[in-house]
Amino acid sequence: LAPPYYDRDLFSGGPLVIRTHTPYHMLQRIGATRKQGFKFVTVFRDAYDTMLSAYRFLPGVCGFDYGDIKMTSFYRLFQMAGMFDNMFSDYADYWKLRHDPA
Repeated sequence: LAPPYYDRDLFSGGPLVIRTHTPYHMLQRIGATRKQGFKFVTVFRDAYDTMLSAYRFLPGVCGFDYGDIKMTSFYRLFQMAGMFDNMFSDYADYWKLRHDPA
């Protein structure tokens, strides 16, 4: 089932809030920019907390108990997959917008 906001015109029923992990450069591709009337509230999460959350969540999605995987192994996997690089790049992109009026 499609979320209800797929079936309505943009801003037709008042403000629309969508929570996403989408990087800003991908939002630009679909026209979701401040110039198009979009407003962004961005939360920068501590990198350690993000990794710890992923450590507790992702193994369960794959059918494992997170206790069966060493934290150091998960950290290395997280790092090798470029997750920290992606996260900090996304943070930098949104940080640049903090004083952008349009």
